[in-house]
Amino acid sequence: MAVLPRSFGGYRAWLAADARAVARSLTTSVIRDYDPRAGNLAGRIWGIIMKKFLAFALLGAAVGWPAQAQTVNAGTYDVEGTNLDGSKYGGTATITLTSETTCVIEWKTGNSKKATSSGICMLYDNAFSAAYVMGKAVGLVVYEVKDDGSLEGAWTISGQDGSGTETLTPQ
Repeated sequence: MAVLPRSFGGYRAWLAADARAVARSLTTSVIRDYDPRAGNLAGRIWGIIMKKFLAFALLGAAVGWPAQAQTVNAGTYDVEGTNLDGSKYGGTATITLTSETTCVIEWKTGNSKKATSSGICMLYDNAFSAAYVMGKAVGLVVYEVKDDGSLEGAWTISGQDGSGTETLTPQ
């Protein structure tokens, strides 16, 4: 099953910068904490290095391995929503991945051709959004990715007041 992953590029850069900061801190601590009257310089330096290494290892364990990223799976979803006037609708949506971060989506929410819309979509963090065309109107929907894989969101369409709601549930 194809999966659209959350981006962690910025997170890796942050962790590399933090490693450089710890190395600078370690060097500063060794110089600052050295007291020639304490004797056994090698043992003292080794103790300082081990304390800093342990602190960095614990930091890495705490933030270096984040909880599993939210994902959106390619496939068919059941659709339940409310229109701008509050009336309910249902149908299906099909998500097809086009790259690691983008996809195309098609909704079928009725029996007529007017009830079919398609667009492009993308995942960013736990937000999944899509821009779509329905007839001659352009629309936008923004979902929150839930832990169970469902998507809950709100949508609007050009030239109309208000917004509707929609939930996509994996089949």
